[in-house]
Amino acid sequence: VATALGICYNGIGGPVGLGLPLYAASGPYLAAGVSSTLESAASAGRLGSDTYKRLALFLTEFNLCGLTTILLAIGGTTLRQQLFYVLSLASLLSLSPTLAGYKNGGGKLFGDIGGVIKEFFTCKNLNGFIYLGGTWFVAALKVLKIVDIVNLVIEGNPAKTLATRAVRLGRLALLTGTMLVLKSAADRDRLEGTTFIDLNILSSAVFGCMAFYIKTIRGALTPLVYASAGFSAFTALNAINSMIKKSKK
Repeated sequence: VATALGICYNGIGGPVGLGLPLYAASGPYLAAGVSSTLESAASAGRLGSDTYKRLALFLTEFNLCGLTTILLAIGGTTLRQQLFYVLSLASLLSLSPTLAGYKNGGGKLFGDIGGVIKEFFTCKNLNGFIYLGGTWFVAALKVLKIVDIVNLVIEGNPAKTLATRAVRLGRLALLTGTMLVLKSAADRDRLEGTTFIDLNILSSAVFGCMAFYIKTIRGALTPLVYASAGFSAFTALNAINSMIKKSKK
C-alpha cells in the first residue's frame, strides 16, 4: 500500500497526470490485498481451499513478473525507472505469504491446474457469466501484452523498456486470477464471504484506475474505457450488495 501511495505521489505533475501513476499503483495495491487475504487464510489454516490455492497461483505469477522487472530495470536512473523498480520490489515482498501458504497448505498450494483451466469455460448463473466476461476481458489484455513484449524483444528494444511491460503483465495476470476466483464464488453463491467482498473491492479499484488511465491517454471514451468502467461498477455493486446481505444475517 505504501508503494502504491508513493507511486501516486511521485507521479503527480507527470505528462499524463494521475492516469498512469494511479494505474501503476493499482498493481501493488491489488497484490497487497491478495497477500493479506492469503496471510489471514494461512493463520486460520484454510489454505487448502481452491480459492486460496488459485489466488496464490496468480500472485506467484505477479511475483515472477516483479522479479523479471527488477532484473531488467537494474541500473535505471530516471524517476520513472526507479518507480518501476520499487513497484517490482513490492511484488517480491508479497511473495512471503505465498511461500508461507505453500508450507501450511501441505505442499498442495497450487491445486489442480486443470481445474483452473476449466473455470475459464464454465459458469452457472448470470453473476458468474459477467465475472467470466471480466476474466476473459483481462486475459485478452494479458495476451496482447505478451505479444507486445515478444515484439519488443524481436525488435531489440532495451531491457528497461521491457521492464515496464513486465510489471504491467504482472498486474493483468493477478487481476485475471482475482476475477476467476470471484467467478467461482458467484457460481457457488458465496459472494457474501469476507474474502470475496474484499476481492470485489480490490477489483473495482483496479478496473476504475484502468478506465481512468485509458481515458487519459486516448482522450476519449473508447470501448475499453466503457468495459473497464462497467466491470468496476459491477464488482463495486456486488461488494456493496454482499455487505448489506451479510449485515442482515
